[in-house]
Amino acid sequence: MDLGKVTTHFDALVKFHKTTSQFKTKAEEVAHVRGVVSKLQQALQAREKLHRDSLLRKANYAQSLVLTLQTVSDREVHLATVSCILELLGQTKSGQRARIFVKLGGTQAVCQAIASEWRSPTPNEALLLQLHLVLAKLAPKDKRLATKARLCQCAPVVLSLLRHGLSTRGAESLLRLLRAYALSRQSSTSLGRHGAVQLLLRLLSESHRGVGGASTGASAAAAGRRQPLPGGPARRAAEALSQLTRARANASRAITGGAAATLVELLNASVVTTAAASASARQRQQQQRTYLLRAIVHTLRNVTASKAGRAAFHSAGGPASLYRHCLAGPASSAGELLNAGACIILRQSAPRACLPAPSLLSPYTPALLQLLVSSTSSAAAAVAVASDDSADAAAGAAAAAVNSDEDDSSDDADVQKQQQPSDEFADDAAVGGADPRSAEELRAAYGHLEPELSDCCTCCPASTAPLTPSPSLPSLDGLALGQPTEPASATEIGGRLSVSATSALLAPAAAQPFARSRSIGGWPEPSPATTSAAPAPAAAAVRSVAEFAITAGPELVSVSPPPHREPCDTRRSECAMELMLDDARRWIDPSDVLNRVVYDLDAIVAEQHQQHQPPPPASDEKLSPIGSGSVDHLTFESRFESGNLRRAIQIREREYDLLLCPDIGHRGQTQWFYFRLANVQPGAAYRFNVINCEKPNSQFNCGMRPLMYSSREAQLSRPHWLRVGTRVCYYRNHYQRAKQAGTKPYYTASFSIAFRHSGDICYLAYYVPYTYSRLMADLRDWRLLASRDASIAYHQQWLCQSLGGNRLPLLTVTAASASEEPRQQRPCVFISGRVHPGEANASWVVRGLVAHLLSSAARTLRSRFVFKIAPMLNPDGVINGNHRCSLAVVDLNRTWLAPNATANPEIYHTKGLMSYLCSSGRRPVVYIDCHGHSRHNNVFMFGCSPSLSWLPDDRDNPGWLAAEPPANDNEARRDDNGVRPVSGGPGGGVDRSKESTARVVAWRHLGILRAYTLEASYSCCDQGPYRGCHLGTRELEEMGARLGEAILRWAQGEAPGADPPPAQQPASAASSAAAGSGRAGRRRKVFRPSGAGAAAISASDDDDGDDDDDDAGEEEEEDTDDNGEESAAAGERGGDVDPNSNASAVDAGPGGSGDCIIEDESVLLCCRSSFVREPEGENCSASVL
Repeated sequence: MDLGKVTTHFDALVKFHKTTSQFKTKAEEVAHVRGVVSKLQQALQAREKLHRDSLLRKANYAQSLVLTLQTVSDREVHLATVSCILELLGQTKSGQRARIFVKLGGTQAVCQAIASEWRSPTPNEALLLQLHLVLAKLAPKDKRLATKARLCQCAPVVLSLLRHGLSTRGAESLLRLLRAYALSRQSSTSLGRHGAVQLLLRLLSESHRGVGGASTGASAAAAGRRQPLPGGPARRAAEALSQLTRARANASRAITGGAAATLVELLNASVVTTAAASASARQRQQQQRTYLLRAIVHTLRNVTASKAGRAAFHSAGGPASLYRHCLAGPASSAGELLNAGACIILRQSAPRACLPAPSLLSPYTPALLQLLVSSTSSAAAAVAVASDDSADAAAGAAAAAVNSDEDDSSDDADVQKQQQPSDEFADDAAVGGADPRSAEELRAAYGHLEPELSDCCTCCPASTAPLTPSPSLPSLDGLALGQPTEPASATEIGGRLSVSATSALLAPAAAQPFARSRSIGGWPEPSPATTSAAPAPAAAAVRSVAEFAITAGPELVSVSPPPHREPCDTRRSECAMELMLDDARRWIDPSDVLNRVVYDLDAIVAEQHQQHQPPPPASDEKLSPIGSGSVDHLTFESRFESGNLRRAIQIREREYDLLLCPDIGHRGQTQWFYFRLANVQPGAAYRFNVINCEKPNSQFNCGMRPLMYSSREAQLSRPHWLRVGTRVCYYRNHYQRAKQAGTKPYYTASFSIAFRHSGDICYLAYYVPYTYSRLMADLRDWRLLASRDASIAYHQQWLCQSLGGNRLPLLTVTAASASEEPRQQRPCVFISGRVHPGEANASWVVRGLVAHLLSSAARTLRSRFVFKIAPMLNPDGVINGNHRCSLAVVDLNRTWLAPNATANPEIYHTKGLMSYLCSSGRRPVVYIDCHGHSRHNNVFMFGCSPSLSWLPDDRDNPGWLAAEPPANDNEARRDDNGVRPVSGGPGGGVDRSKESTARVVAWRHLGILRAYTLEASYSCCDQGPYRGCHLGTRELEEMGARLGEAILRWAQGEAPGADPPPAQQPASAASSAAAGSGRAGRRRKVFRPSGAGAAAISASDDDDGDDDDDDAGEEEEEDTDDNGEESAAAGERGGDVDPNSNASAVDAGPGGSGDCIIEDESVLLCCRSSFVREPEGENCSASVL
């Protein structure tokens, strides 16, 4: 097309702005430009097809129009110029063209023209409308439009034009601008003061009458009233109102103006639609309706965020209307998004209620508190219980030291704030970093725990450490594993179970020991004589605060993993919405709600204390026949070892709400559950809702399912823990915390189970339990297994006695023969696990490692290393069903910096043993602390990287940085099969809040450079051969075995054992904290499971932050979700790696700190090492399976 005339006029306009001085008077100048712009307007409008993009490629053309608006103050010129700009922008696909005008200052010029015209004596409404049409097209491309409009005072102009009534196109443009202005908080508040909220409500009310048919446009015009807004402007008005009400002041104005009633009426009227003539018209009508409903839902969310708004919403009948609308909503992605927002509104509008429990504390807290009060004064001062006011009054001085972690429940980030270094961190680190005892004192206390240095028999019975037990606890010095002991009678066990209101003694459990599980993974299995379910001598050694009534069924049989892999559940995005709507029906239509408490641990404990009688010991075999009709509901029980269930409430015939017990003495820490249920009936599924979860997200939203053990299936020779459940989901509920417990919300873990057998007795658990009794049984089996091989030097010893009177076993495994290398010269590898009692998966990893060490496949590994293994650091928490804390009501993994010998004997003596090894020249070359992770997939590990430390001295230490790996060197890690670590998990950072964890204390204060945390997922692998399948006990035990193989492969290329040179020793925290005070480690939120609908419900609406574990971090050892640590977590199986290749090449001498990567068939370890020749990457991490 010939654009000659258009370009000629544009050139004339450009020339005018270059030679404005040629005109003698202002009138001549205006007359000339008026003629040029008028001709340009006619030329542009005369073309049927206009090549707008080619014209705008010449910047002078668009610039000339902007300059005309800025420099010429003539109404006719402005009208013609605005028409030219509109022609160039076009009706469709105007985004790129609008960006050109914005870059040239077009937004500012239009705003100035609007302000100038509005201030004139007789403003021209047509010109103002045209200017706003242009501004509406430029608004999406100018992020600073709200600020520019506020400075030019354009907002009152929009409101004034809207009040006078405009055409559909004009009103829609003005409403779009109003929403754009409201994006700025200052502009939004100013618009609210000028009556924008009331105006929009009036427009929407008139639109409702038009849609509902109360008055038609013709009748309104005949009556002299404003015509109702059509669909498009009504949608824009609702969107502007939703943006305005984001400010609290505007939301209050909306509530006062009757917004709740108006929006509910509009919501009901939006269902009525007129029949369109064509399919395309119906589609456009449905699209406008969807946009309108979305804006209404967003506005209702803002309105119901306040108490007054919720009251108004209830008065208008909003909950019932919204509920009906969700049930009748379309089954589409747009409908799901609308229902997601509606579910959030219904949750916000639900009647406020606290948890249906008499107290936030465990019912066993009074017994624990009495124990602490009756203990020595030092113990009472060292241990603090987060008690209620009544407990504080009864406890006296002991309750005065209330633990500050009462609000540290797992939140969006679930970070454990307790015991984090304070501003006096330097002083604390100086006191608690290194063990204050001398080398002679350490040798006297722990020298007997090095049996590998003596020439004793190859397999020794358990020996007792010379440690003084707590004064209030009976001594266990006469008990040793492997020694014949008469089993306790029922009367004796019952007597020990008594925990009266005046007694401070901890009661030993009535639980019978666990028979050894069936061997898996090809490791040797003991003879049938060792796998019987007979009571073990160690049963009397189990001491608990909780009063046990039964022995759990899985503790009486040889449980084995299922013979098949268990796939993850298929994620349904609408699952959470369906469940939340079903929860809302409880208070919208409570006709079928029973709300009957069928199990109440608080009432049971209180009754037993009043009667001063312990519960009679029982087992599953002593239950009366199930399904006999004696009760018409499920029966529950959790009074057994590791059990956790506080209350069960029957909501409907086949729906139950469950409350978990917090850690004893704590107001939170609820995740682990393990309980029995009976009286089940086959057929329809039962729904279970765990309503007091604390983490803001869970793997239940990503395919993880709970585990169930069936007694009837066990009788049919299928004694397996199986993944069960449908409609598994995790979402926020309406329950509120008490004021003294913080403002963090509660979450619901919901799942449905259909039982197969009538009269079955089933057990449900968060993960396959690994109890203290099972550990005792495993200790016997391991000792018998080692006694059959004369080449194994295996020793079982007691490291110490816990606060609750339970002993901590310490295993020493090495080769008996000195042909390879003398035992005294072998380097030490230290392994610990289960510091958090709810992380049962960590115990299964340690179990697999020990089984591998006692097999013939580990002969070379035993000859190279001495393994020190502390398999369970928190037996008290495991026995009493805690999730994270010990009986000292602290996270033991936050006490490593300065453990207390009385309150934290488990960590005090474990650290003391490690300190002794370091002082005696046998510093462990590798330390691994095994944990479980509830929100990451796969199995991974990470160490300590100086470059990621919060202390400047770590980052500036030349010894540390001598071999610092290059950043982002993932390609160097790729093996021949193309497998490489995948970032996205926790990594090797040293955050300030982690200074008191085992990993960092071992690295910084004990000088163990290869100090790691191993995390095993509760859920599944998302890559590799196990992708999409749950991680069961078989896979975790295999992981433990592969970990041992990886250590051997790492050792094949070097001769470890020498201490690092002084230049490489980590800077002490005492000397570094002064320079680093105030420099807290940055925290990044990672791992937010994606997905529409349900994922949006579980996290998107949380104003208190998320992620957490948010988790403010993860609830696991390193709380890795919150501290910004990034790991490489890969589930791929890589090929074998040549030991001489760069990936695993090592130097025989200390050569700086770096990453040593060892790869085998299923393990990739990326370890912090002082012997690395080829640093391969910055993050210390590992990927397994």
